[in-house]
Amino acid sequence: MIKKSFTALLLLVVGGFVLLYALSSSLLHQLSVTHLEKVELIANGHDFRNIDIQFSEVHLSGLRTATWSTIDIRGEKIHTNNVIPLRLTIDEVHARVVELHPLEVELEIEDFKVGGASLEQQKRFQFLLSGEHFKINEKIDLNSPGEALHHLAATLDALASGKHVSEPFEISAGILLEKDEILQPVRLVARRYQDGFGLAFSTEDLKKFTSRLSGNYTAGEIDLISRYPFRALKLIDIKRDAESSAQAQGAKHKNFPEDAYRHILWSFLLTRAYGHEYAQMVTDAHEEGLAGNDVFAREMDLMNNKLGRDYAQSQVGREDLVKKVLEDKRVIQRVENIQ
Repeated sequence: MIKKSFTALLLLVVGGFVLLYALSSSLLHQLSVTHLEKVELIANGHDFRNIDIQFSEVHLSGLRTATWSTIDIRGEKIHTNNVIPLRLTIDEVHARVVELHPLEVELEIEDFKVGGASLEQQKRFQFLLSGEHFKINEKIDLNSPGEALHHLAATLDALASGKHVSEPFEISAGILLEKDEILQPVRLVARRYQDGFGLAFSTEDLKKFTSRLSGNYTAGEIDLISRYPFRALKLIDIKRDAESSAQAQGAKHKNFPEDAYRHILWSFLLTRAYGHEYAQMVTDAHEEGLAGNDVFAREMDLMNNKLGRDYAQSQVGREDLVKKVLEDKRVIQRVENIQ
């Protein structure tokens, strides 16, 4: 009799936990739908639009952990005057409470894929970035949990824009770089900088990629590209634009100072795209790592690079650069002019 009563009590307790679990899952699902609507609104306020987030299920996977499965996020990113279609798929998201006072949640994403750098690339590749793991912690004020959502959205948006954040994070991911039909998978890693934490490309993988392209990339340039991963292809395009344009002008004009024009145009385009300071960082990294350049050739290149930055800041048009190179007395057309 006692045994039967104990068994009945045990079944009742187990049944209660099952019911509580079912109710918790149902409650979690409803709370998730409500809060994801808020996340969509927040994302639409961070240069995104038409964000739609769907998931298949949510359940308690531990005493302090909730897990969402099969998440599909679609929308558009507004970048300058361009609207970029985006899609993010995630196998699982874990939210784990690591501290109660104050409340701190560890967000972990497993097996994710991102697509949509451009419509053309979307047609060619289903996904451009894929990863196995991403983890970041977020402190939550129970009196105003919406602030935590805003902060988390701003943090993720900053990382996706190539900026640095104050919170450490973990990531294991890779991106497929493509140029001239050359495909190269490049690992995306977390790196600590002087002003915080950010994403970076593996310099080893970048070396493999740039070695297959035309042009000379120094170790300093590769390191700089790795620190600004979302500028990588644009930086390569600018450099190649300057090289091909200089060759074209050399073919058009007799005794045209190709080297001077190439450096001025390269620096000019970098400044227009990313500003004076970053342009100087890129061109200096190239000159400092260039083998075979004597002191006079290096001085010539540095001076012409500076002129390119000055032209860009003084609103000189690209179409005026050939005339500037030929007529501006400050331009060092040939290395013997500086000797």
